[in-house]
Amino acid sequence: MEAVYNNVENRKDWIINELISLDIYKMSDGRHLYEVPLDDLEEAYHGIRRKVSNC
Repeated sequence: MEAVYNNVENRKDWIINELISLDIYKMSDGRHLYEVPLDDLEEAYHGIRRKVSNC
């Protein structure tokens, strides 16, 4: 279970760092990135990547 937790935390940290590199520090609802569950972060990240790639 510890390895799964570390993988989730590593994935979450990676996504947060990617969003910060795009100057995104909070979710659209005002929550700080570190307060958001991984699923919500992934959804937001993929949505932003789609918008960026369409430009």
